[in-house]
Amino acid sequence: MRTRSKLIIWISIVALSIVLLIIGYSYLYVVFPKGLLEQGVNRLSEVVEEGLKSSKDSSIDLILRLTLTIMANNAIANTLFALPFVGPLFYVYTIVFTGAILRYYVELYTKSIPHEKIMLSLLTTPHTYIEFLAYAIALTESIILTTVIVKTIVNRKHLLGYLAMLCISYAVLFLAAFVEALTMYFFL
Repeated sequence: MRTRSKLIIWISIVALSIVLLIIGYSYLYVVFPKGLLEQGVNRLSEVVEEGLKSSKDSSIDLILRLTLTIMANNAIANTLFALPFVGPLFYVYTIVFTGAILRYYVELYTKSIPHEKIMLSLLTTPHTYIEFLAYAIALTESIILTTVIVKTIVNRKHLLGYLAMLCISYAVLFLAAFVEALTMYFFL
């Protein structure tokens, strides 16, 4: 597949990610079991607390530790999105669930801030789009590899291309985690 075609797919997936996040945040947060949302909120709270923690560490150590915490969390999702056949299912579920977790978190901890402001602030931070780009790369490769598996025999060229693009998606994901860590460090 040509780079231009992939770029169009990536942009489309980033836009779809925003829509799915808003749907999860606005409407579907009520369909998830409360216990599952609480687990997600607990995980989110751990990351936020890491960002808010005043530490004796130098600021670069704190930012690096926070980056690695965010990266580890997001890398799990990225890996699931890259799986052939099931990657798109994991993607839709995870993005919608993330929106639901954010809404549940807002309901619990930030009652004085209007819901629209929370979503708007998330959609104006650069790490959101960088992270969604990483996911789009992984998801695109999942779809391409699934198509190759169904239509032809997978060869070395297919696998090397798949692995190379996954490495790029993890590099982009690391950049997103770093930008998110900087955002948390300076603005929370």
